Parts: sequence; structure tokens; C-alpha cells
Amino acid sequence: MASILFFLPRLKYHSLQVFTVWLLILFGSPLNSLGQKVIWSLEVQGDPTSFVTDLDVRDNGVSVVTGAPTFMTKYAAEGNLVWHIASSNSFGYNYGTSLCQDQDGFIYAAGYFNGIFSFNDAALISPTSEFDGYVMKLTPEGDVIFCISISGLASDRIAHIQADKNGNCYV
Repeated sequence: MASILFFLPRLKYHSLQVFTVWLLILFGSPLNSLGQKVIWSLEVQGDPTSFVTDLDVRDNGVSVVTGAPTFMTKYAAEGNLVWHIASSNSFGYNYGTSLCQDQDGFIYAAGYFNGIFSFNDAALISPTSEFDGYVMKLTPEGDVIFCISISGLASDRIAHIQADKNGNCYV
């Protein structure tokens, strides 16, 4: 049984930003013209400056979503909210651009920021007004294990992150 999770970012509804997340079973009982069975759908409402940038779904259906300003949200296979963490006490801009889960459910996330970036118990400071990249690892429960910045002389933005079956992280 194959499944796919997709989202429609930046769908405007009046003055609210609305994100729709659907989990589809591609080889289930047909419920629509494409022969797909919708397992769960979810609308998440936020302010007009928020948007979804990436999501990852494990084989067991557990999904995590990231976006900007930086947030991470984890959903159970049935679509129930497990946890949600957003950047706080930040000064400047911050964007979550990519995330993934390893086989043990640890979450690797990447993005970029300028100014002061605070996420859960981690805090980073950009030494210039340019963007710096960040990489973080979280437990399956959402606790930050590490959060590091990547900076150079110019703007540094991380577009993608991936973990292999051994827990190695690639950006």
C-alpha cells in the first residue's frame, strides 16, 4: 500500500493563511476520480506571513512539517497533532526550508536566519546582517539535541537536508 502526503502552501482565505494537508492512500478503495482514498485532511490556519516549505512522511505514516517563520509540527499516522514548536524570542527573519526523519524517528531540520534565532531551548546569533544557515536535530518528542549555524562572508542558505539509515546528515 503506497501513500503520499502533500500540501497546498499559501492558500489565501480572507485574511488568514490556510494550509491543507492530505494523506492519500494510492491503492486503497476509490473515493475520487483518481481512485485515491483520503485517509485524513487537515486545515491549519495561521497569519498571512506564515507558509509551509517542506514535509516528511515515514513508512508508518508519521509526518513532520516545517515552514516559515520557522516551525515544526508532527502528526500521527491518523492525522492527530503530536506536537508543534515555533521559533520564539527571535529578532530578524527565520525560515525552515527542509526536514527529514531517520529510521529511529529523529528529526533533522535546516533553514536560514538573520539576527537572533531562538527555537525551543536553542539560540543562535548571526554576526552580520546577512543570512546564516542552521542545522538542528530533534528527538521524536521534539526536544532539540543540537542546533548549529553555518556562516560565511556572504548570505548562506540551506535548501535541503537528508539523513541516511545510519543517522548521518547531509545538507
